[in-house]
Amino acid sequence: MTIKDRRRRVGLILLLGLILFANNSLRASCIVGQVIDTAIAQPVNWATVRVLEINRAEPSHDGGRFQFCNLRPGTYTLVINALGYRSEQFSIRIVSETDTVKRTFELEETLLQTQEVVIVARNDNRFTGLYPSRVLSGSRLQQQLGGTLAATIASEPGVSQQSMGPVTARPVLRGMSGNRLAILEDGIETGDASALSADHAVTADPLATERIEIVRGPASYLYSSNALGGVINISRESRIANLPDQIHGWATLQGESVSRGIAGGTSLRIPVGPFALFLQGSYRTANDVYTPAEKLENTNLETIDLSAGGRYPFRDGSIGVEASYYQNHYGLPGGFIGAHPNGVSVEMNRWQYTGSAEFYLDSRFIRSIKLDGNYIRYHHREIESGGVIGTEYGILTSSGALKLYHDRLAGIFDQGVIGLQGSFVDFAANGVQIPQTDEGHVALSLFEEKRLHDLVLSGAIRFDYHRVLPSGTDTTDAGVVRNRQFIGLSGGITLSYAPDRAFSLGLTLSRTWRKPNVQELFSDGPHLAAYSYEVGNVNLEPETGLGIELSSQITSEQGFLAASLFRNSITNYIIPQATGDTNFRTFLPLYQHLGKDALLTGAEVELEWSLIGGLTGIGTLGWVIGADQETDSPLPWIPPLNGRVGLRHQFDPILSGITLRWASSQDRVGEFEEPTSGYVVFDLFGQLRFNTESTLHTIVISIDNIFNMEYRNHLSRIKAVYPEPGRNLRLLYRLYF
Repeated sequence: MTIKDRRRRVGLILLLGLILFANNSLRASCIVGQVIDTAIAQPVNWATVRVLEINRAEPSHDGGRFQFCNLRPGTYTLVINALGYRSEQFSIRIVSETDTVKRTFELEETLLQTQEVVIVARNDNRFTGLYPSRVLSGSRLQQQLGGTLAATIASEPGVSQQSMGPVTARPVLRGMSGNRLAILEDGIETGDASALSADHAVTADPLATERIEIVRGPASYLYSSNALGGVINISRESRIANLPDQIHGWATLQGESVSRGIAGGTSLRIPVGPFALFLQGSYRTANDVYTPAEKLENTNLETIDLSAGGRYPFRDGSIGVEASYYQNHYGLPGGFIGAHPNGVSVEMNRWQYTGSAEFYLDSRFIRSIKLDGNYIRYHHREIESGGVIGTEYGILTSSGALKLYHDRLAGIFDQGVIGLQGSFVDFAANGVQIPQTDEGHVALSLFEEKRLHDLVLSGAIRFDYHRVLPSGTDTTDAGVVRNRQFIGLSGGITLSYAPDRAFSLGLTLSRTWRKPNVQELFSDGPHLAAYSYEVGNVNLEPETGLGIELSSQITSEQGFLAASLFRNSITNYIIPQATGDTNFRTFLPLYQHLGKDALLTGAEVELEWSLIGGLTGIGTLGWVIGADQETDSPLPWIPPLNGRVGLRHQFDPILSGITLRWASSQDRVGEFEEPTSGYVVFDLFGQLRFNTESTLHTIVISIDNIFNMEYRNHLSRIKAVYPEPGRNLRLLYRLYF
């Protein structure tokens, strides 16, 4: 027997031993539960049960049953939410290594969709703490599911859409988008070029999404130094650490009439010995979009999204790997002044490889450790008529993150997180005169929380270091190209007061920081897909923002009313300012990146209230004003006052509703920006949801823009020539099993 054969045999023996050990350990301490309806004492299938401390989740099935095994002794927080029921939180204690806790968990019915998901902290669901400010999941996610992330969350208060056509829609939170809004996928930056320009699509298909989280407040500084608007996290739940007791998953079909589009996808979680395998795939195709005026030529798309991974959960944590591929081919309209005569076709693809690990410690200080490693390869081409490549981007991103979750710190704070992040980005572009650039980044963050009876004080501080290394030292219209270094300090503090579940009040103070990106620093060339000739500014300094927000919520059995007021002052607010000139070589309008002192103030209101006979009234309001503090002139690309008013009716198993979407006119416009008229648009939806012992079925039928009204989105770069899409019949079917 050769040495190589011996090594192979020893490795096989060790692997088999590990599997046997893991299988035995999985029969250790467990939580075994059943979810039932309080009023009728009947099982509730397809409730989502989450164990907060260890990042595990499992659906209830086969008579409302679920189980979590391989647990350490200690106290665990279970959060259970299901369609039509009020979310509840339970505390369970495991006493010993072989302890099995069996318990029945009761849920109470509610007509209020927003009470299906309660945002919770570690031990008290009156405060947000380490958890997101808003969650879109379950029935609400399926009702609102659109072709893009921005379309899916557009109903949330304070959210608008920036676009150059339906494919490229990107969310705008409180008037902020692009590099001022971090978009994460399972806690990791998407690594695409969507923040660079309005013509770049986000590399995420909402069809594969289980939850969308909007994180605000001090906890957002664990992910980004620039979080005045918030941080959006798209969760596919591939990192859930629980080992399923059988194959679980979903399959979805979606179609829409306005683009003759269709999409389909499936996701599987498969137990294989001690490993949990994860497979997911989706495909979307659509033709040109129809508006009330005409067909919007060259707005077709074809998207493929594939991912596969595995996770090994054990008593003290879990280890996992994942690989994913995303491809999107789409068109951008043309045929008008400032655009290519025949439009532009965009081809993008992204490969992503991820490894992650979580370890739970029996320590009086460090409770758990989370490690992430990530590599992304992104390629983007903008193709003109005749197959000529006008613009091309390539981005290689390597990143890693370490988070230490702890309990009491220095006898003062109750819990918190210490974070360390690092990344290296290799950026290259052709056709836009941006030099090949390497970027290095290191960030250290600290989040802490302290409870004092009805008060919670949470705060965060973050240190960032960036180094930007362009190749060459050419002199362009942007200036002398040279290396740049940026050092920034950011953070925030929130004081929350909640004497009970009926009332809460919060005050947040924030300081944000953002370095200029490579396009803002070095660009000097035409960007046909964006209908502009863009010139950077090598001498730009980082943006720094100071924000204050006052928020309050009143909650009762009938519903809730929430309101927020905010004021954000930003020094060196970087915008591509239209100069009024034209580059006559390309006949494109000239834009140059400049820094201004800006002020954004606004308010958000949300209401959901149970009326009579199964009726629920809903309403949202979003308002923001942006101004140049030096001249008091309006900032460009600020959404107008907008909102929604509607009624929902619950008649089991059917949920239906009508919504009025509206926006006022926007006359506060930047220089060379066009004003937009207001509009009122009506939408309808109906949802049927039913389940068996082993499956859950959801059918959603929606009609957007019922009366085929012609209206224009102020944040659309093509609004001068093309209105928004016309009447749209959408159909969605989802099967959980």
